[in-house]
Amino acid sequence: MASKRVGLEEAVKAALERRDASRRDDASVLWGRIECPLAELIEVDRTHASAVEAALGASLQALIVDRVDPDRDALALHELAGRVTFLSRRAYAGATPGLANARARFEGLRSLESVVRCAESDRALVEGLLGRTYLVRDLDAAMMVAASGVGGAGARFVTRDGVVLGFDGRVVAGPLGDPAEGGGLLERASELHDLEHETAQLDGAIGRNRE
Repeated sequence: MASKRVGLEEAVKAALERRDASRRDDASVLWGRIECPLAELIEVDRTHASAVEAALGASLQALIVDRVDPDRDALALHELAGRVTFLSRRAYAGATPGLANARARFEGLRSLESVVRCAESDRALVEGLLGRTYLVRDLDAAMMVAASGVGGAGARFVTRDGVVLGFDGRVVAGPLGDPAEGGGLLERASELHDLEHETAQLDGAIGRNRE
């Protein structure tokens, strides 16, 4: 996915191409501060891929930067080929979301960020994005928990199959990604990871049989 950039919007691909063509160590321009899409920083098991992808939505394609400078980056932002989201690390540096007493009051409720694997340096970013989004059994459970006030203002709830209940009561449901392409960004990454693991196990078994 990182090399072919499968599933990314054309404007995001174009921004990454500008990054590749620029000096990566030149922090004076926006292109030099682009790291990668959010989807490349995180990993999830296949069982949680739909929930995390549904919760993050288009943010999975957001480009990670240290900061966006409104003055120095004005020209670069004007030159974008289409809509692109930039996530600033500085904006999430102090993220400290908490689950309060939700785990104790409702069996099985957990913060969605807890199922995401990432580097420790990326944890604040993940917590800031998902720390107030909770994984629940189904939509009925989501509505019950939301009505109770557990999670506090701004809490969202998502089921394992990707139905999202927003803090304002809106419900988002339906297929994630193009089924012909095997789902969305995280689903493809999770499937690839599983296939690589299975291949490694098979190669190991073949090697042992030859000894």
